Amino acid sequence: MNAKIWMMVGAVAAVGCTAGCATGVTTGLDEAEVDGTEVSSDALGTTVETIGFGEVKVAAIGCTPVCTAIGSKSEGWRDGCTGHLLKYASCAQDAAYCGGVGTWSEGWYSTSGSFIAWDWCDSPAKKNQMREYRFKGKAGQHIDLYVDGLFEHGDAQEPGLDTRARLYKGNHHIATSDNTTTPGWILRLNQQPNAHSSNLSLDLPSDGEYRLLVTSKGNRQGSAEVVVKTPDVDFCAIATDYDAASQTLFFGARNFDTEADAQLWLSQTWPTADTANVVAGPCNEPLSCSQDYAPVCAQTAQGQNIQFSNECAFRAAVLSDAGDETPQESKGKYVTGECADVDLCATAMVQWPENTDTYVYIKNFNDDAEAQSWLSSMPYVISSNVRSGPCNQPPKCQTGYYPVCGQVLMETPQTFSNECSFKEAIGAQAGDEYPLEAKGFFHVGACQ
Repeated sequence: MNAKIWMMVGAVAAVGCTAGCATGVTTGLDEAEVDGTEVSSDALGTTVETIGFGEVKVAAIGCTPVCTAIGSKSEGWRDGCTGHLLKYASCAQDAAYCGGVGTWSEGWYSTSGSFIAWDWCDSPAKKNQMREYRFKGKAGQHIDLYVDGLFEHGDAQEPGLDTRARLYKGNHHIATSDNTTTPGWILRLNQQPNAHSSNLSLDLPSDGEYRLLVTSKGNRQGSAEVVVKTPDVDFCAIATDYDAASQTLFFGARNFDTEADAQLWLSQTWPTADTANVVAGPCNEPLSCSQDYAPVCAQTAQGQNIQFSNECAFRAAVLSDAGDETPQESKGKYVTGECADVDLCATAMVQWPENTDTYVYIKNFNDDAEAQSWLSSMPYVISSNVRSGPCNQPPKCQTGYYPVCGQVLMETPQTFSNECSFKEAIGAQAGDEYPLEAKGFFHVGACQ
């Protein structure tokens, strides 16, 4: 299933950066790609975070103060880069912005109108604080990237193409969000907050770690939200457990959206498994097996004995049954060697309410559990049994004459010497192969 990376940038209350927001950090940006209105990469502070598929990260672009310790006695504003306390205040409902730009009053203010701290907050180093997100990708994995910008300007909010995102593989530049020469980009004016301003659709060129670098473009100070997630990436949890007493190997697989959920399922569902691991991708990705003949007799989701040429072919069948959607799963079991030719015949006698006839149902099986399940699903059963052998080879009947009038399938009713000979006739119609069956009904006494 294709992986998708969605990256939206919109105005929110400033969210502080974590430790590591220091200037002079190498960014890996090519100098030729830095916009003329931006400071050089060496002047940009950078926060680096590793993201996993399915995760969501939120961060501010710029060193905008952050309201922290909400609801406690320590609630207040802290520097978005250093984490230093600026002012104790009830700030949960407010965002910070740079006000009084170019005057002696320049500094941080809250949206409720209160003063937070003096600062030359319009300086390039503050405005161009960078965020770097890293994720692992695979060759051919498809990604979609959406970018939107909405920045505070004084006490107002101004939408526009003020956010720049760059995608790198190591230090190799792959795409830039506002570069219309990059194949796949569609650039359009952003007329309203949280509207997409550009998008990119591409397949990753190779396996490895990718870097998504996000910063404000030009001289813009503001708070922004960066959300990166991959909702369509799958993980497959796989487990095996060998039971020495029955010499049976049990095998199971289930799809998950996150690796953490897959690991949790394995620990809870297969706590004593001999092997348990999580692999990236859906469970039904093709499994390459050899043609070596080392037969196993197995049961998969179909619930009947099936002979596979080797263990790998059995596993491939179970994984295929698991599909590619969360929370689809499948399981199976096998013993080594060829399947024995097991024949079973199940018979049920049913007495329907307000009916004087007795109905007889006979069916071939090759698995006792399935035969018993079939019998238990029948209503109004007055007697039942499962015997060895195919249905058309019943035990020899007694010769006593206790006539019954019976009808087999759609044949004309006829008199049988006894109940046993009537069942023998139904068994003959059922044959000797799973899942062939037949039925009929009778009442005591000769046909009139």
